Amino acid sequence: MAEMQFEKADYDAPAPPTCAVCSAELRERYYEANGKRVCDVCRNALVAPPPGTPGRRFLGALGWGLLGAFGGFILYYGVLRLTGYEIGFISIIVGLAVGFGVKKGSHGVGGAGYQALAMGLTYLSIASTYYALLLAEGAKQGMEMGVIGYVVAVPLALALPFLSGFKNLLGLLIIGFGLYEAWKINRRPKLEVSGPFEIKPPVPGDGG
Repeated sequence: MAEMQFEKADYDAPAPPTCAVCSAELRERYYEANGKRVCDVCRNALVAPPPGTPGRRFLGALGWGLLGAFGGFILYYGVLRLTGYEIGFISIIVGLAVGFGVKKGSHGVGGAGYQALAMGLTYLSIASTYYALLLAEGAKQGMEMGVIGYVVAVPLALALPFLSGFKNLLGLLIIGFGLYEAWKINRRPKLEVSGPFEIKPPVPGDGG
């Protein structure tokens, strides 16, 4: 049986602080980003300007947003054609797809401009389903659409969700949720950085 000592108490050394982003050990100093401790490298990465120019970021956001909008249209219209039911909750999926697309293309810059872009593309994606339905219904009834018919169908499709008034209240609310998701994803990130702060070495024999 091992001999027990009572003359001197042994304390475990406190774990060294680490960076909240990369988990690297913080040795001499650290910064605080939104209340979290970060190292020099991660602090510099957080405050660095986003890659590319504003124009390139906008084009990237537009391209990825359009890709998400097209995918949302395919899903919305495909489900409707296969099941015969208009499942409004897909509007939320469309908002998420477009929102994350815009965020990816803009490198996460966020802000009112990108929020407006995401919401606009989300609504255009949803309205595209109504546009396709109008064209399909016209073809079913044997109507000759022509150029004027295709043009007139555009504002009609954009207004169609509102034409039913309170009868389509639930549908409008769900579309609103989709637009909200696209808006929320592209909020400008809040970043508060302070420091540097010195890391004091532990006092030998201090058990806390």
